[in-house]
Amino acid sequence: MGTGRARGTMRWLVLGASVLVIGGCATPQAVERASAKADAALAHSTTIEGQVAAERQARQALAADLDARLKTMSADQTRLARRLAATDARLSADEARYKRRFASLEARAAQPSPATGPVAVSEPAEADFMATLVKRARNAAAHPYQPPKAVSTVLTGMDYPAYERLRFKGAVPGWPDAALLHPSFYPAGYLFHHAVKIHLLEGDKPVALEFPVGDFNFDTAVAKQIAGPVPLAGFSLYYPFNQGAGVNEFLSFLGASYFRALGKGQAWGLSARGLAVDTAVPHHAEEFPYFRDFWIVPPRPGANKLEFYALLSSPSFAGAYRFVVQPGTQTVVDVDMTLFVRKSVKRLGIAPLTSMYLQGRDGGPRFDPLVRAAHDSDGLSIETADGRWLWMPLRNPKRLAVDEMSFDGIKGFGLMQRARRYADYQAWGMEYQKRPSAWVTPTGGDWGKGRVVLVELPTRTQTNDNITAFWEPADRPKPGEELKFSYRIAWQGDQQTLPPLGHVVSTRSGHAADGDETYVINFRGGDLDDLPAWVHLEPVVSVDGDAKLIRSWTAKNEATGDWRLEFTIKQKGNAASRVRAHLAYGKRALTETWDAKLPLD
Repeated sequence: MGTGRARGTMRWLVLGASVLVIGGCATPQAVERASAKADAALAHSTTIEGQVAAERQARQALAADLDARLKTMSADQTRLARRLAATDARLSADEARYKRRFASLEARAAQPSPATGPVAVSEPAEADFMATLVKRARNAAAHPYQPPKAVSTVLTGMDYPAYERLRFKGAVPGWPDAALLHPSFYPAGYLFHHAVKIHLLEGDKPVALEFPVGDFNFDTAVAKQIAGPVPLAGFSLYYPFNQGAGVNEFLSFLGASYFRALGKGQAWGLSARGLAVDTAVPHHAEEFPYFRDFWIVPPRPGANKLEFYALLSSPSFAGAYRFVVQPGTQTVVDVDMTLFVRKSVKRLGIAPLTSMYLQGRDGGPRFDPLVRAAHDSDGLSIETADGRWLWMPLRNPKRLAVDEMSFDGIKGFGLMQRARRYADYQAWGMEYQKRPSAWVTPTGGDWGKGRVVLVELPTRTQTNDNITAFWEPADRPKPGEELKFSYRIAWQGDQQTLPPLGHVVSTRSGHAADGDETYVINFRGGDLDDLPAWVHLEPVVSVDGDAKLIRSWTAKNEATGDWRLEFTIKQKGNAASRVRAHLAYGKRALTETWDAKLPLD
């Protein structure tokens, strides 16, 4: 009522003022116009008042919300302060308790023992099993070599598809149910003509593993002809790389002394061997030692490491091996070996690696036109004892090629797969970009003087392993001699061992009509990545042999960020020439050394 009366009064006051403004001549039309203006002014005033009231309410609500939040934050801070104080108190109490415990242990250690003699500590018998196995190998080397007997032709007569379908489906007695690592077993047959013995080693009780034919999915016709336990050719190990997604095979020992491994996300590729004997010796057959017995130590529940032992035999050697494997992003295989020499050999290869190289992505003969590249490894990397890094690009030669590089010692070597993109290969389903590199690191002492030997054989298919690399000691072993070596093989994927300097990422070559040969090497990494294109780097190219360096230059490729080294040589004869090349700034090398025998067939 009061508000309505006030608005009415205001309306007539405005109307009266309007009439007065008219100058005393109050016509009906003028009054109506004045009344309309008054109504509009009142409506606008009402709108303004409503907006002001709404804004006042919003501000009041915001202030209330901020006040509530501040109170909540204050309460949270109080609770956090109390929790921190409680944690500090608990840690202080734990520290005081541990100090008292350590003081008590030190006091006990200072007191004389009442025992009259030393106290025996119980340890697993497998801790001494290597010593037992070394004695067996020494004794075996003192006797003539006995070749293994071949298994039944029922098994060796299987073709590849039939053997590939075989799966182990049995249980392993004594294997912990809660173990993360699980074994599987290969039956003898197909190319694997000799049986091996596999044992579980728990304490001092090795137990031979034997499996009936029903533990493998043989064809019915073949199964009926197998009497007794199935002869075994090797074993594999499985591990859950991805929790909750099943287990993955990551290690395989099958055939002679061959074994291979892979890490998380990798695909099967190159292999390793326990020993290489007389490899690529002219007019001399290669000898293939084999693992004839295995002893596997069951893992503790939850452990991600596995230890096992093997006895190696060949006409020239007997050896005891201890392996410790640990799967992961890069799977690691530690090897300790003791060899006893039965007879002299022409060449002994330690930590041999075996791979395949058919064709590269940047030139050379094309044996498979449907893919850009096909290889398990694209180069041999070496770190010398004095800190030099060498890179030797692999090739598929026209004839057997053997390269021996002598060193006073090495820190490591490996067959590497540096090209890690699908586009590098364009080989659908082959997963070359996921195949591992294998880096060998000597452990347990210096290997001394010797040679890294690279053997390359010609091949026309992707199924032939035509690449081998190994360490050869400078001194040939003598009959009756004992040799010890320890090393680690890291099976690496995208994260692999690279020099701290710039490293080679690709090698290309071309032949001119006049016989000149041009090579283009791309480098990346190290200090190179931070250098602008205007910096002048020196191309350092040396040629040994029947060839002459014509020209060389280097520049940064702005499109890729790589540094390009190009040089041209002229062959004077048919003999191969050794060329070494790297980039330098002043006298300081900025890259590893590209090292190859040319021409690259």
